[in-house]
Amino acid sequence: MTASVLWARLQRPIILLAMQSCWMYAWMAVVERAATGHRVVAVATVLLFVAAATWRRTVSRFAPGRIRAEVLYWAALPVVAAIATKLALLPDSPLAGTGWLLALPRAFAYILYETRAAELLLALGAAAAWYLGRRFDNRSISYEQLLGQFQLGIVMLLTALLVGYGLESIVPRAGLLVVCFFAIALAGIASARSTEQKGAAQRPGHVTTSVVTLVFVVSGIGLLIGAIVTPGLIDTLVGAVRYVTHLVGEAIAYLASLLPQPEWTPAEPEASPGSDDSGLREFYKSIPLSAVLRRALFIVWTAIVLGMLAVAVWRICSILMQRLRRPGSSEERESIENGLLADLLAVLIWLQSRASMLVRRLKGLLSSQFGLHEPATARTIYLRFSRWAGKKVARREPWQSPHEYLEVLSGLIPDARPDLAYITESYAQVRYGGHELAPDAIEHMTQATKRIRKARRVDPTRTHKEGLQ
Repeated sequence: MTASVLWARLQRPIILLAMQSCWMYAWMAVVERAATGHRVVAVATVLLFVAAATWRRTVSRFAPGRIRAEVLYWAALPVVAAIATKLALLPDSPLAGTGWLLALPRAFAYILYETRAAELLLALGAAAAWYLGRRFDNRSISYEQLLGQFQLGIVMLLTALLVGYGLESIVPRAGLLVVCFFAIALAGIASARSTEQKGAAQRPGHVTTSVVTLVFVVSGIGLLIGAIVTPGLIDTLVGAVRYVTHLVGEAIAYLASLLPQPEWTPAEPEASPGSDDSGLREFYKSIPLSAVLRRALFIVWTAIVLGMLAVAVWRICSILMQRLRRPGSSEERESIENGLLADLLAVLIWLQSRASMLVRRLKGLLSSQFGLHEPATARTIYLRFSRWAGKKVARREPWQSPHEYLEVLSGLIPDARPDLAYITESYAQVRYGGHELAPDAIEHMTQATKRIRKARRVDPTRTHKEGLQ
């Protein structure tokens, strides 16, 4: 394999790796400087990301089978994370000792008693690097994927800089980092676009000249913006906005002072005889609450806050990604089905479904234990039957009426057509006719639904094939 062929194969993975490394370093630097005041873990996380991408491509190429490749890929994570802990956090520890090997497990094991921020952050960074690195297999990376990752990188860098500014944890050399990201991303996108463009013949050296020119232009513009937009300029703009806001507030206060003042003043309510809550405070202080429980509650609260922050960042990223997509041809639009945001959305949807299922099971358990059953009516019986039929037989479309849905179910459960017609007519009388059913009719509907569930059902695919023949 020649050098040109090897570079053509590795060019896009290297560009994608560099783009993702930029915004990953920005986020890790913000979090690390806010938590520990250092930036060793951020650099170690980027190196772990490079190692993960390299190991993924190696495993995908030489390990036969997807399951074996996944097992070998994830099995290397604890070893590499331990080595990174030794080199980044514990360089003076003896190599023969087990302190550096057990540093990350101890950080999680003792989390209820102490916080080892550097170890926890390195463990989370290693997991994130290994998760993102699994995308770098031997499959080719298209122009659309590079464009989508460029858009995602812009959003991630912007949010990292804003979060760092709010936490007073500025990313070191942020201007140089942004310039490098734009230069690498636009150069890779231009090269990929020129390579995949069909129809127009390319002159020799046209792609190289375009890429080099683009890099110099972006770098020059980025350095110029970095020289102009200084912290002093930002403080001046923020001060101007605050001054304008102050003027607007003063104007509103002046207009409010012109309004006529009321001639009466509301009487203050009398103090309640039991308004002294010192006894209540002493009672709360006397409740035994161990330090471990306080620590556990603090960890749960931190996880909830971080989850809310992740959801907010995801919403911002999804909105900006939709704005950044150009309404051009299909090849100019990038799908993020395989992106980080799609994975985060899948996790949130899974959590929502699990939470809903847990609530339903808990509600059913409480109803069965304490007799809190919902009274049976024609509507509740039909709704429960519709949910069952939608899962087991055929889903009811939004545009279908109860009688149209009856025809669909009758074709799939022909033996239960009389019972289907009875519960449908009873529900229609109550829902649309305003009638009330007698208790014996409600009992008849309940027995009819039980018979329908036991009736023999027809395979819809087989019926469809027979109809075609």
